[in-house]
Amino acid sequence: MKPKHPELYTTTRRRPLPRLSPPTSPCAMEHYECIDKIGDGATGVVHKARDRRTGEIVAVKRLRGGIIAGGYGGDTDEEFLREVRCLEAWRGHSSLIELRAAHRESGAAYYIVMEYIDGPSMGRVLREERHGRPFPEAEVRRLMRQLVDGVRAMHRDGFMHRDLKPDNVVIDAHGDLKICDFGMSRTTTAGVPPYTSTVVTLWYRAPELNLGS
Repeated sequence: MKPKHPELYTTTRRRPLPRLSPPTSPCAMEHYECIDKIGDGATGVVHKARDRRTGEIVAVKRLRGGIIAGGYGGDTDEEFLREVRCLEAWRGHSSLIELRAAHRESGAAYYIVMEYIDGPSMGRVLREERHGRPFPEAEVRRLMRQLVDGVRAMHRDGFMHRDLKPDNVVIDAHGDLKICDFGMSRTTTAGVPPYTSTVVTLWYRAPELNLGS
């Protein structure tokens, strides 16, 4: 039987994506060893894992199919494909998390494998390390340039993040940032009102949108 979305099974490099073994763990792909849970958000659970073939440490996101399909107005295949397309669009960009692989397992298990950043989120830095103290101005300028560069790349390729906040920006070992968590992203041609459709974190929306103006 021909799959509904054959493009789910290939990457932009047209290589077959890893086959999944029976789901015996939260990230039960035969090529990946689950190490630890590192995130739990509205659209999925993320685990730190090891690629058994290369030894690379990666982040494996298992999408919450039922929540996405029921709560965010879409077929889960479409939601999965949308997030994968977002990640594929900017492979290699220094300010955006990079896709490694993706797979849809029969039985509605959806996995996205991404590069792993061994560092805190910007939200954690602000809450736990800075304790409300301001960053030096030069550091703010440097980080904001990286952030704007990443957002500009998304917009140039026709995507909007729609849940950009400190907890969705991670800081790597070199002190550089990467934007992550594209589960709520949309294309500008997706047929969804881009500025008024639902986003997860209302506190980070523009005030006029929350007021309906």
